[in-house]
Amino acid sequence: MFSIFSENSALNETLRDYIERKLEPFGLPEYAFTVFNKKDPSKGLIISNYPPEWVQTYRENNFQFIDPVILNGFRRITPFSWDENLNFKIFEHSKKYNIVNGFSFVAHDYLDNVSQLNFIIKNKYGKKTNKL
Repeated sequence: MFSIFSENSALNETLRDYIERKLEPFGLPEYAFTVFNKKDPSKGLIISNYPPEWVQTYRENNFQFIDPVILNGFRRITPFSWDENLNFKIFEHSKKYNIVNGFSFVAHDYLDNVSQLNFIIKNKYGKKTNKL
């Protein structure tokens, strides 16, 4: 499945456009749609409107192996909130991109893949908040 997306940028853009059209009525929040294989997290997909520098850093460093948001999704079936108080090293890196608080929706499939739709939570003034 992942090779289909990694080898086809048009397919990636089609999926990105679909996600963003569906999120547009909600003000197009900052999101990351991820799919990782539970048995081999090196196989994965990230479609996001997070800062491109962060997504590139995330991919280059294989942060999915240490990201508490992704790892938490591997063992959950219900939505969950997250913040920098998880006190993991990855938040030292993501803070400079203001990715510290969020909410995740999780889905598992029969091929041992976990899909997550992650949103950054902002306060009512448009700034990211430190509280959920």
